[in-house]
Amino acid sequence: MTTHSATAGSANSPWELYAIRYAQMGNTRAHLFLGGVTDDGPIQMSYYVWLAKRGNEAVLIDTGFSKATADRRQRNWQRCPIDSLKLLGVAPEGVNDVIVTHLHYDHAGNLPKTPNARLHVQTRELQFATSRYMCVKHITLGGVFEAEDVTTVVRENFAGKVNLIDGHAVVRPGIEVHRTGGHTPGIQMVTVLTARGPVVLMSDCAHLYENISHLRPFYIVFDLADMMRGWRNGVLMAPSSDHIIPGHDSQVMDLFPPVPGLEGIACKLHEAPRASPLPPKAELLRAMPEIPA
Repeated sequence: MTTHSATAGSANSPWELYAIRYAQMGNTRAHLFLGGVTDDGPIQMSYYVWLAKRGNEAVLIDTGFSKATADRRQRNWQRCPIDSLKLLGVAPEGVNDVIVTHLHYDHAGNLPKTPNARLHVQTRELQFATSRYMCVKHITLGGVFEAEDVTTVVRENFAGKVNLIDGHAVVRPGIEVHRTGGHTPGIQMVTVLTARGPVVLMSDCAHLYENISHLRPFYIVFDLADMMRGWRNGVLMAPSSDHIIPGHDSQVMDLFPPVPGLEGIACKLHEAPRASPLPPKAELLRAMPEIPA
């Protein structure tokens, strides 16, 4: 299969956007939502990376985790997310930009596998990941980080390969990042211009559709007010609720058109979903509180 190198395409043309699932984990609903739920039951979480392609350009959003990390953390690892780029015609060496939404283990592993990439990370995220909080091995603090992932970013920063961002930035025309905080202090969501309009990749600003539709926070949270403000901001940026993509919802793989031959592995987010996963945008906004900064 022909692979892409990252050379510039038309600045005004839309991007193709793909979700690639590389691992899964079973859990219970009562465990995943802050404060619990009355309608407990099993739930399956999926782990994704996202690939944006335009002509010969390739931008990767997050890099997943390795088989060794999966074994240690007891995750159902199915494939290497970086090697899986080849299934979509992209060589890992040809990725010039990697957006790291935050530095948790499931979003910032495998960074050496994209050796030519410039990393885009929020300044507050790197500050947090190198702070005294990392000494506290609680699931909400240092326990969700891998020291090697963080030190890789530090080394890449010394090498001049990290773009440290404060708030909003344009990574490439049509791809922008927006710091929200909440899940971590420096988590950022990503908007990608596609043929159907800008798609909002929430990453872990919202793990599941239900976080937004029922205002149920995920249980790993640093600042709850920031998390809820992030939901509202994501909805405001989306043309419709069909353009909002959560970070770990297994429904994404069922709702969006699969890449032919890669059913259950990769789906096309630049095409409309088969069914609407969320209530209409106006309804979501009416239900969401406006929390002052």
